[in-house]
Amino acid sequence: MIGIIALALAAQPAPSAHAAPSDAHNRYIPVDKLPWYREAPNIPAELAPLWGDRSNGEAGTYFRVPAGWEAPLH
Repeated sequence: MIGIIALALAAQPAPSAHAAPSDAHNRYIPVDKLPWYREAPNIPAELAPLWGDRSNGEAGTYFRVPAGWEAPLH
């Protein structure tokens, strides 16, 4: 019986696991509203910035490609 209770308690998320961060700089944007762009017109890969500036140091970027697309040898 103790093992079942311990398992049930372990399966519960921590109270702060789903709480929104308090940082006023955080923004939540639906993925279909991100500013997607292509770096090369002949490649279907699209990029969307998350933070930073890729051309000037550290940055985070989303990368999406069509289903089944395979990158050419590079």
